[in-house]
Amino acid sequence: MFGPLTSATVSGKLLGLTSSQQRHAWGIAASQAGGITGNFGTHTKPLHGGIASQAGVMAAELAASGFESNPDALDAPLGYIYSVVAAGRMEGVDVGHATQGLGEWHIADTWRLKKYPCGYIAQGAIDAALQFREQTGMRLEDITFLEIRVPHLQPYFRVRPTGEFSGKFGYEYPVACAILDGQVIKSTFSDKTFKRPELQRHLAKFKTVEDPASAKQGPLGALIIEATGTTIVQPIEYPLGDARRPAPPALVIEKYVRNAAEVIGTEAARETTQMLLAIETLTSIRPVLDRLAKRA
Repeated sequence: MFGPLTSATVSGKLLGLTSSQQRHAWGIAASQAGGITGNFGTHTKPLHGGIASQAGVMAAELAASGFESNPDALDAPLGYIYSVVAAGRMEGVDVGHATQGLGEWHIADTWRLKKYPCGYIAQGAIDAALQFREQTGMRLEDITFLEIRVPHLQPYFRVRPTGEFSGKFGYEYPVACAILDGQVIKSTFSDKTFKRPELQRHLAKFKTVEDPASAKQGPLGALIIEATGTTIVQPIEYPLGDARRPAPPALVIEKYVRNAAEVIGTEAARETTQMLLAIETLTSIRPVLDRLAKRA
């Protein structure tokens, strides 16, 4: 819903749009907003981000060429806020209040890096599972039952894992893999990994429960583990990469290179790392795009 506008903003800055052109870019992007949480857990979920990025780039390029939209499309009657944000309830919206902090605070202040390639909600639980594994030396076969207690659980995260993508949108599967394998990486989320007998026979032991009181056991809840006749409470802390625990630059770079290398090769991944770190000073982003698209 918001991605096209974000992409149009970044694209507009890179293209050097005038303020008038930028407003048109936002109007064009606003008409391309869309997406449904009903597609979480499928191939279409990550497509949301790709479509949003594409829409914003196209909006900025169209605006640069003279293509126009309603320059007040964001807060106009029947505009973006009315249609998408407030869903027809503009009488309860104070646009002035909502925008009074512009230039003083940015959403990037809450930016989160996902250390593991799955939904953000499970990041802390994975850390907790890895800590349990390291501290106790226990493995899945030692566990009788494991309950993941969290203060709040959205409906679309109440899914049981069934394969490659749905495992990314819940707690049980990545937590089980963390204890079994000692890591959660890209290949964790594949049908081959999911179907392993040594994993499948233990998944029924895992359960996620919404429990507001669990916030007293850990900032994001706790793992309650019944194992070898004892009960272990493993707090779920804020994961590394959370705005409250910023990831060091080296971790961000390592994650980018590791994932980009699978598509464009290690050399190009390392080269584009330096280009992206200096993107604000580049006279043109064309060389970056050429390397990412493997045109150079």
